Amino acid sequence: MGVFEERYKKLNKQQELAVEAIEGPVMVIAGPGSGKTELLSLRVANILSKVDIAPQNILCLTFTDAAAFNMRQRLAGLLGREAYRVAIHTFHSFGVEIINRYPEHFYNGASFLPADDITQTEILEDIFSSLDHGNPLRAEHNNQFTYLYKAKKAVEYLKKAGLNPTEFKKVVAENEKNTSHIDPIIQSVFEDRISKSIFPSVLKAIKSISEYKSGTMPGMFKSLSQSVALSLAKSLKDAEESGLTAPITEWKKNWTGKGDDKKTHLKDFNNQEKIKALADIYEKYAARMHEEGYYDYNDMILDTIEMLEKKTGVRLDLQERYQYILVDEFQDTNDAQMRLLRLLTDHPVNEGRPNVMVVGDDDQAIYKFQGAEITNITSFKESYKNPTIIVLKENYRSTQEILDSARHIIQKGTNQLEKILPEIKKELVASNKELKEGAIHGKEFPSREVEYHWVAGEVKRLIEKGISSRQIAVIAREHKDLEGLVPYFHSAKIPISYERQENVIQEPLVLQLITMARFVDSIMRKDEDADNFLPEILSYPFWSLERAEIWELSIKARQEHKPWLMTMRESGGRLKEIADFFIELGAKATYATTEEILHELIGGPQQILPDDDSEDEVVVRNDMFSPFRSFYFSKDNFKKHRADYLRFLSSLQSFIGSLREYRRGKRVTTAEMIEFFDMHVKNNLAINNISPFMNSENAVQFMSAHKAKGLEFEAVFVINCQEDTWADGGRGYGVPLPMNLPIAPAGDNLDDQLRLFYVAMTRARRILYLTSYRTDIKGKESARLGFLAPEGAPQSFKSDFIEVKDMGKEPGDVLNEQWVMRHAPPFVPDEKALLAPVLENYQLSVTHLQNFLNVVDAGPLTFLEKNLLMFPEPKTPSGAFGSAVYKTIQRVYIHLKDGGKLPSTKDVLSWFEKLLMDERLNERDFGLLLKRGQKSIEAFYTEKKDDFSPQDIIELSFKTQGVVVNDVSLTGKIDRMRVLDGKIEVCDFKTGKVIRDWSPSDPYEKIKAWRYRQQLIFYKLLIENSRDFGGKYSVNKGTIEFIEPLRGEIMDLPIEIEKEEVKRVEDLISVVNKKIKALEFPGISGYSKDIKGITAFEDDLLKELN
Repeated sequence: MGVFEERYKKLNKQQELAVEAIEGPVMVIAGPGSGKTELLSLRVANILSKVDIAPQNILCLTFTDAAAFNMRQRLAGLLGREAYRVAIHTFHSFGVEIINRYPEHFYNGASFLPADDITQTEILEDIFSSLDHGNPLRAEHNNQFTYLYKAKKAVEYLKKAGLNPTEFKKVVAENEKNTSHIDPIIQSVFEDRISKSIFPSVLKAIKSISEYKSGTMPGMFKSLSQSVALSLAKSLKDAEESGLTAPITEWKKNWTGKGDDKKTHLKDFNNQEKIKALADIYEKYAARMHEEGYYDYNDMILDTIEMLEKKTGVRLDLQERYQYILVDEFQDTNDAQMRLLRLLTDHPVNEGRPNVMVVGDDDQAIYKFQGAEITNITSFKESYKNPTIIVLKENYRSTQEILDSARHIIQKGTNQLEKILPEIKKELVASNKELKEGAIHGKEFPSREVEYHWVAGEVKRLIEKGISSRQIAVIAREHKDLEGLVPYFHSAKIPISYERQENVIQEPLVLQLITMARFVDSIMRKDEDADNFLPEILSYPFWSLERAEIWELSIKARQEHKPWLMTMRESGGRLKEIADFFIELGAKATYATTEEILHELIGGPQQILPDDDSEDEVVVRNDMFSPFRSFYFSKDNFKKHRADYLRFLSSLQSFIGSLREYRRGKRVTTAEMIEFFDMHVKNNLAINNISPFMNSENAVQFMSAHKAKGLEFEAVFVINCQEDTWADGGRGYGVPLPMNLPIAPAGDNLDDQLRLFYVAMTRARRILYLTSYRTDIKGKESARLGFLAPEGAPQSFKSDFIEVKDMGKEPGDVLNEQWVMRHAPPFVPDEKALLAPVLENYQLSVTHLQNFLNVVDAGPLTFLEKNLLMFPEPKTPSGAFGSAVYKTIQRVYIHLKDGGKLPSTKDVLSWFEKLLMDERLNERDFGLLLKRGQKSIEAFYTEKKDDFSPQDIIELSFKTQGVVVNDVSLTGKIDRMRVLDGKIEVCDFKTGKVIRDWSPSDPYEKIKAWRYRQQLIFYKLLIENSRDFGGKYSVNKGTIEFIEPLRGEIMDLPIEIEKEEVKRVEDLISVVNKKIKALEFPGISGYSKDIKGITAFEDDLLKELN
């Protein structure tokens, strides 16, 4: 019996039905623990066994990278290598793939850049500044635009709803017509107090509003008249059935309000001017973003939708490619994602019944704050013709007690699928016969501190009883509650895993860099107050200055009435060196970019290594002056204080990464970097550093309820079960949106709160703790969660009150332990585990492979620092040059594919200038490289223009191609692929010095030849093991094409790839990946710093495979 048959035999009847229902639209309602991931995997395998299609004709869409990875692993167990050819994406990565596959159809072929939060804010500030003073959204307070961030949020929701500015303006204009008809009717009915006597008038109003003929709305949105009529009809029905006026009163409260004339109007009538103003702002914002070459995260889906609606050929191509589509976590789709799904499935040949399966559960719809729209589940029957609806009722995760208790919670809601579609019954039945008995424990404590003490102690007790640490989870409503619990677990020496969240703006190391940058900028500007920064700067520990030395400097400067800098230079020694360092940086800041200045301030060993864009770099190593890096990021710190080392590094990465996103494509000076920082502080904007912390492979999991979705644990602690934590409705929304566009969350309602708590509870297999406290940290009373009230609830919801003495402690003991905990270092029993999250979902690229092997550049240790830890370093001028050249060639191809003809040389050189400018070089390097590049590109283009073909595949990323070789996941990007008679020739473009053949005499050229050859072989492995090309094409030839001429001649370096060298690279991939995963970085002191040393190191590694 095969693997498929074995796993298929374990399915229950409803799961079997879902696996076998492979034709037409299918919706599976899958409650927690009902085996939906297994179902999806088996259905894919079943389709491939029964239908004559290739794996790449199946598209699976989900919401997180982790879910996509999990699905791929399940499929691999069924299909082996074929699993990596099934297209498995998140919605976002699918949008990225379409943009990469059809670049000629996006942004007029230009290379747009992602806009960071500050750039978006700056554009909006310019727009708001230009608004008329009478504009209803232009209000200001303390020199800030009151509605700016609210408008920014509104635009975000409109994009998630799949509405572009033109469509939104159409909705607004149509609504204005609707309102002129509806508002007088509403006013006449609701001007007076509500009583049963108005029921006939309400019915008459519904009929009159329903008869209004509205224009067509975009997407699946209803017209305003439809929305008003339907909602009012439901209220009237509820009122008549209950004999009460409350439903009508509630409708009036939600849909109407008093206008300036003191009369009752439809809310959209009162908000009309603000809504129209928002439409204008959205239009201007989109235009400015496009004009400046920016896009934001939500544009990925929106731009894909727009392209598919305009380009029928591309839409048909995708519809033919993806003949079967599966969507996981369907309840979490937003309107834009649903619109994309319809575009992929609306081919006329389907006759409204495409082969699409969606799997979801309305009770677990917890992402409304991200635009998720639960009506996508409830309206599935309307979206597709005669869909098959399957409900999975058997639960294989939890005990019946946990399921019943969770159901008691969720049934308190009003907007359940069961209540909307009465034919659907969702009562879950525990079906895991191997599950041992468990229990639900309700515990209440005098304070949160006592609660945290007890939880840590109880977790330790469970571990001692034999429950694995990784099978225990602590779940909170908000992440800050988990941060407060961390010291208690460190103190109890319990290993934990959680997502650490910090605001980089408040990180001391970043603040030190900013203060030094302010000082450099003040020196550059010859600011008389520059000295004010020095007392703080000189106190930083990395200068290793004695306090007395700084005091003496201060006294001497005051006595002699001289600036500190001058006094430092006259003092000689270390103080003179520091003064000279800052003075030189002040001079350099007149032309250097902020990244170059930051690089000098960080200091440490400087090295220039070959990377993806810089192929002509020589190895340079010298010690920079600043001791900042060597102090905080020394090898000794990495070994002895790895947790702090990684936290500091993560903060630095986040700050510099955010700075790189700021004003992308424009040179940023030190002064502008300071402005960037201050703007975050002024506007209370955080630069969030979200970094995983795991101090043991076997660790207790800390997570928010949202993060816990889709996971399961033997024991779960749901902490802080307080009314003001889990049942807080949040604040209302700022800028009004049309009422027929229900796309902006207005604070969690009861249904949302119940769903989130339901998700938290149903993560538990056997043991569930619900803990709460009576007084908060300020001593104020805090009520236990209302929907856990014992009235009518299961006995398990009853809570035991535990006092400090019940824990065998005195109140003073708790206070003392608390103080010790807050000042104790983190508990780290397993240093290697701290790096484990870095390796999660790791993909090996040829650059990483070669950095590991290249003993000339310190090999494995360089790989660790540069590729694994990713210590931030600015792109070198040579790297920036190579990047601009490659993007220029890509732009030529995009122009050719889109317009059918090659661009002029003048256009190509103009593109290069713009793309080189995007690299943000300093003016000196920009001028030099512009001349060099224009001369080289003109020569290359003149020589090679007839070789450009619209059929060539350019700059293809293999990140989502599912490439696996010897169980190693590979990634990479190939410059050009040319398909010829079942074969593919690969080409890699190179800038820099040409090598004439594969056996050069120059020692450095030998290393280049090794890199180039191994690169082309690696590309062969990528293609032949990829989803889209594997099994269909082979690669036997490759070419290095040099962009820059050698004595006026453009050179190529071709290769015929031999089997023996392919096998060697495959084996090197295996052994290097094994070393990386084991965090083993062997020493290389015994190897010569040349190609012989590299080969010897490779040979020694390969011996480990034998």
